Amino acid sequence: MTESIVNVQSQRLASLNDMEERIGGTFDNVYVISDVDSISRTTANTIEAKVYEVTVINYHYDDVVGSEDIMAYGVWHDLVIQSKETGYCVTSDHFDETDVTGFSCRSDSVYEDGVAFLEDVSLNERAEITGEGSLPRSGVTYTTGTLNCALAYAIQWCGISESARLSAGFTGQSSTAHSGYNPLYSNENPNGGDCCNFVSQCIHAGGIPTNSTWGYHLEDGIRNGSSAWICTTDFATHFASNYVYCTVPNDYSGVFPGNPVFWLVTDGYPKSHNMFCVGYNSSHVPVLCAHNNELYRIPITNYSDKILHTIKIATSDIHTHTYTYKWNLYKHYRVCSSCEYLASSGVHVVNLMGNCSVCGAHGPFQVIVE
Repeated sequence: MTESIVNVQSQRLASLNDMEERIGGTFDNVYVISDVDSISRTTANTIEAKVYEVTVINYHYDDVVGSEDIMAYGVWHDLVIQSKETGYCVTSDHFDETDVTGFSCRSDSVYEDGVAFLEDVSLNERAEITGEGSLPRSGVTYTTGTLNCALAYAIQWCGISESARLSAGFTGQSSTAHSGYNPLYSNENPNGGDCCNFVSQCIHAGGIPTNSTWGYHLEDGIRNGSSAWICTTDFATHFASNYVYCTVPNDYSGVFPGNPVFWLVTDGYPKSHNMFCVGYNSSHVPVLCAHNNELYRIPITNYSDKILHTIKIATSDIHTHTYTYKWNLYKHYRVCSSCEYLASSGVHVVNLMGNCSVCGAHGPFQVIVE
């Protein structure tokens, strides 16, 4: 790598340290998993590659006994690789992880599929949000069953593969980083960003019906969303007329699983961004999934520097965990089947043969858990 690339990586690590401080936990392990999406030789000595990278972080809170949490985020890289006398050298690496660590290293050009991070400002400025307050609205809400469907949808289609989500290498599972978006819906990244499109899909998967304002139409078999479906400000304006809309307080109370969490250009930011709450971590901090950047169970405290808003489609936490067992080469996990909350380490059951005495999963587990 060139010296400039090394400097960029140093800045990136510093941003990761800042993220750790915002979250308030301790990062125990950081894994990186990557896929080469495309590669081509543009000149005799130049190769260009598009690479998808997932960073998986195991973390804990010192004040929560036995806490163990996992989060992950995805980043697209546009690489330029030069052939040198001594081998190949990465000379350019454009990427943007602003919505996770706050760091960006990209050109001014608009990226292609999966890498366009700026939501169209002209769309965002079309609407003004009204109706913030605590009065109940008449919108359809979730049942426990439909909420679980919304959470499971968000986990499945957040864009980060299952093998990456729980620290890579699940027995019998693919080790790819990117699991893709739901192919039934359009990918709005080339049009400015897919974040709101993803959140709308999650809410709709939870049984909230579409209407003439918030919905989609079929085009060549693909569901293309309306402005209120794909644009965060229009989305918020629409839902504020049917549900309680409020600014998230500093203690993050009122953020419940199944609800969107977003910031807006009207608060002075260069873009709007929409995320979806899928539950809580071991410290009862709300955790979020999103698109562009792809996020998996990122604590809301990572955005403590933002003015955040939420729509209370769910007015309380009605989600109950239903556990299943999953494993990788390192550890056996007891995980909620819909929101993927990790149970405490004390319930990882491994017998003397190195197998799980609950579901019979075979080791070897490199870490035998008490």
